[in-house]
Amino acid sequence: MVDFLSDALGAGSLILDVGCGQGRDAVWLARAGHLVTGIDPSIVGVSQLQRIVAKQNLAIDAQVANMETYQATRLFDCVLFDRTLHMLPVKDRIAGFARLLDRVGPAGCVVVLDEAPNLAELETEIPYGWDWIWGGKSDFAYRRPLASSGRS
Repeated sequence: MVDFLSDALGAGSLILDVGCGQGRDAVWLARAGHLVTGIDPSIVGVSQLQRIVAKQNLAIDAQVANMETYQATRLFDCVLFDRTLHMLPVKDRIAGFARLLDRVGPAGCVVVLDEAPNLAELETEIPYGWDWIWGGKSDFAYRRPLASSGRS
């Protein structure tokens, strides 16, 4: 994932790290020059990340929120789900994932790393016309076209 994102993201990309926890992904993305919004329902995890952000002066907006109800006010160049979706009931996992796909900006990507059995159900939510750009048996990434006609 690190190699893929290093190649796929332009400098200063806007990233949404869904299920950021203590910031394993958010911290390295911010250190690489990206602007990260991290959401997680864990008050403890987000508090720990906020302390790291303050200490290291990183460009991370860490918020206590869950993906089913998070109200993003902007589009992102990348929406990242790293090993967080399997913790949700199937219905919530799919609904939350589908909601946040709408926050991927033109030519942006969605990146998922999760348990292999969950990937097929998630991939069915990818809108028609998005391009598969990376993946294996437990991960995938799709890029939204520059001009997207929405879900089909």
